[in-house]
Order: sequence, then structure tokens, then C-alpha cells
Amino acid sequence: GVPMDSEIAVKLIHSGCKIWGEIELAFQFEKGKILAITGTNGKTTTTTLLGKILKDHYDSVFVVGNIGNPYTEEALKTKEGSITVAEISSFQLETIEAFRPDVSAVLNLTPDHLNRHKTMEEYAKTKFQIAKNQTENEVCVLNYEDEYLKKIAKDIPAKIFWFSSEHELKEGIWLDGEKIMYCDG
Repeated sequence: GVPMDSEIAVKLIHSGCKIWGEIELAFQFEKGKILAITGTNGKTTTTTLLGKILKDHYDSVFVVGNIGNPYTEEALKTKEGSITVAEISSFQLETIEAFRPDVSAVLNLTPDHLNRHKTMEEYAKTKFQIAKNQTENEVCVLNYEDEYLKKIAKDIPAKIFWFSSEHELKEGIWLDGEKIMYCDG
């Protein structure tokens, strides 16, 4: 949680030191698949729900990150076939380097932590770090209702998968009354 513009961080960066946060350190030891969730609101609920669903169907599932269970406490326990579900905050995303989830999700973006990030643009840029290392073989899940996400989606290297609670989508998942609908085109 140390701000990257703090005096100590700036001195370390200028001296050539790498600064890794807890997420990057744990990722270096991860052996399974990673599903990483960020956004201004709903991260904990989504991470908890996804973790529960996956634990009901897979033997080796870890729920980590900003949710209160440090990723570094679980990373060495992962194995091929494990699934790690990670709630990732903007503060944690500031210091990633190689972190690359198999599936990322940005649930929404509204002004938050501007005392730290200074502007909405900088906050959004930090949140989108979650997908910066993904390739076209990975997926980034985005909220179709969030206009800011629609504008920035073109810059994400991963395959975009939209979800909506208000619009029928030609590709993605949406809510139709009480039914959850899915269309792949």
C-alpha cells in the first residue's frame, strides 16, 4: 500500500530497484490458473461468489488478495490444476510487472481513491493494469453498462467478454428478467 510517488518509492525507482508488491511476488510462484477481479464496487462479493462456485466443482481453489487472505500465503500451495480467484485493488495493481491472469474482470469504474491516484484517468489506468499482460488467448470480462469501460476496451489485448444487466448482447451474458442469458454470436 505504499504510494509509488512517496519519497522512498521514488528514490528506489530512480536507483534502479524493482518494486514488487505482494501480488507480483505471489504470481512468480503461482502454478495454476488465475481469475482476477477488480473494479470500484462489488469486488469482494464477486470474488466470494466465484470462489464458492469453483470450490463446489474443483479440488484446489484459493480465494486471495484484497479480500483478506494474502496471495503470498497461498501461492506456494498452488499446483497445476489449481484455480486462484483474486480480488485485486488499484493499490495492488500499481506494482505488478508480469502478473497475468487467465481471466480478468473490471466490474465498474467510478471516482475513488483520487487522493492517491489524483485523477479519474490515472485511477482507470491503474485498474486496467489487471489486463495489461494478457494476450488474445486470455479473457477480460467487462461491464457493458459502464461507459468508461466501453471507451477503454479497445486498448485491452485480451478477448473482451461483456456482461449486462440492462441490455441484450449479441455476444456476452445478460439478464433477461430472472433468466441469465448467454450468446456467443
